[in-house]
Amino acid sequence: MRYTPFFIVTAASAIIQILYTIAVTAVTFFLTRSLDLGSIQGPEDLGPYQLVMLTGCIGTLLAPVVHAGTGALYSFLHWREEDITAEIGALGGAASAGLARFASGAVSVLLTILVYPIFMNQIMQTAPGPMPPELQPVLGFMTIGNMAGGLINTCTATFISAGLGAVGGALAAALFKGRPAP
Repeated sequence: MRYTPFFIVTAASAIIQILYTIAVTAVTFFLTRSLDLGSIQGPEDLGPYQLVMLTGCIGTLLAPVVHAGTGALYSFLHWREEDITAEIGALGGAASAGLARFASGAVSVLLTILVYPIFMNQIMQTAPGPMPPELQPVLGFMTIGNMAGGLINTCTATFISAGLGAVGGALAAALFKGRPAP
């Protein structure tokens, strides 16, 4: 496995994923600021939140492409330095995609720790009345549950993205094997 392609591809993939995470968090944060719980009568009043759902759907659809693309890019950059086999492409692709996803997941968990209490505070300020005292402990459990969910998601997504990176790396290596590098 070549280290230069590994570090370049891992950094590029992590930066793309982290920027996406920050963008979704920012969109959600600014839409939450404009939410008025007292004026919500039905689902049609949640129009701006459809943007948040749309960004989540786009991320879900593009994630496999990003992870497999990470593996393919590793294979391409490795092939430019020396001939590549499918095994090396799969190994480098899996390591690059998995590490990049772990890094972006860690940033996501940190953003949750920092921003989620602000979200909840903003929502509670627009509530149509004071929060019942029996619900206050629920907010703490929701914050902890959100962070735990983020950690579980990061671990699970790391393995899935490593698998997709391995597939992308192996397929790209198979395409490049035996061809002269430019």
